[in-house]
Amino acid sequence: MSQDDEVKNDIKFLLSFVPSWAKIVPKGLDPTFYGTLSYKGDLEIKNKIDEIYEKYEIKRNVELL
Repeated sequence: MSQDDEVKNDIKFLLSFVPSWAKIVPKGLDPTFYGTLSYKGDLEIKNKIDEIYEKYEIKRNVELL
């Protein structure tokens, strides 16, 4: 296994711990329903996570609640 494959597997492992609130961010909820207590904060985290998936070409497995 190459070092690139190892890094990709490590990233996949870490991404498996991303909470559901950071995968799908509905707009218009009461702030207490957001992980960061704001839509904007949750959206920023979701966008960063999306960038990581794209950068390392990792297939996303979104589990809906």
